[in-house]
This record gives sequence, structure tokens and C-alpha cells, in this order.
Amino acid sequence: MINADAPGHSDLGISRLLRRAAATERARLERALADLRITQGQYALLDLLGSTDGINGADAARAECLTPQTICVIAQNLERMGAIERRPHPDGGRAKTMRLTAHGGDLLSECHARLEGFEARLAGRVPGGAAASVASWLSSLARA
Repeated sequence: MINADAPGHSDLGISRLLRRAAATERARLERALADLRITQGQYALLDLLGSTDGINGADAARAECLTPQTICVIAQNLERMGAIERRPHPDGGRAKTMRLTAHGGDLLSECHARLEGFEARLAGRVPGGAAASVASWLSSLARA
């Protein structure tokens, strides 16, 4: 892990610090899910599908700030695992609607159990009880 307090790190720009912090947290998340053979991208798609009643790849890509091609690969891997199913979109065309299977729902529940406290730990590290302000700021960056 990167020690942001080490000499030479205090003068890094905000964007570099955000990238390093995101990489560190991604590594922690992936370690927590490693024995389930679930990547951060797969977890993100499972979590998104757990909160929707079906979504197509383009909408999933926009929601997760990924390319449609990346979502397609993630979805193919999850489909091979039996965690999701893809069906033709009701509007026709080539688009497919993705949904969790029962196995996918169980897998998502196990991921949530493994990550319990993950968000609370992050929020607890924000000084002065400013977690809501930091979350709002990060959300505005993601929308921009």
C-alpha cells in the first residue's frame, strides 16, 4: 500500500491522491472477495442488478462509468458462473436485458456480508464527521 504520509507525497495533486486512494480501496475490496472469484467490476454489476429489475449493457456501462465492451465481458463471465441471465430486450434489437439469477442473488448477499463495515470504515476515516460532505463532493465529481 502507498503511504500518503511518506516524504514527497504531501505535495501530490488531488487527482493523483484520489487515484491512489481508489486503487488502495479497490485492492482491499478485491482481497475481501478473492475466494469467491469475484472482481470489483463483477461485484459492481451484481450490486447494480440487485437494485434494478433488469438493465441493458449500455445503461449498466453508464451507471458504472465503464465502457459497454467492459460490461459485456463482465456480463459474459457472470453468465458463465450462473450469476446472471441475459434475455432479449423487450424493445427488440440486439440489446439484452440482464437480471440476477437465484445463484447471483446468493452471491451478492455473500459479497455484501464480506463487505459489511467497508463503507462504515471509510466514512469513519473522514475527519471531523465530514463524511456526508466528502460523499457529496465525490458524487459531484462523478456527475461532472
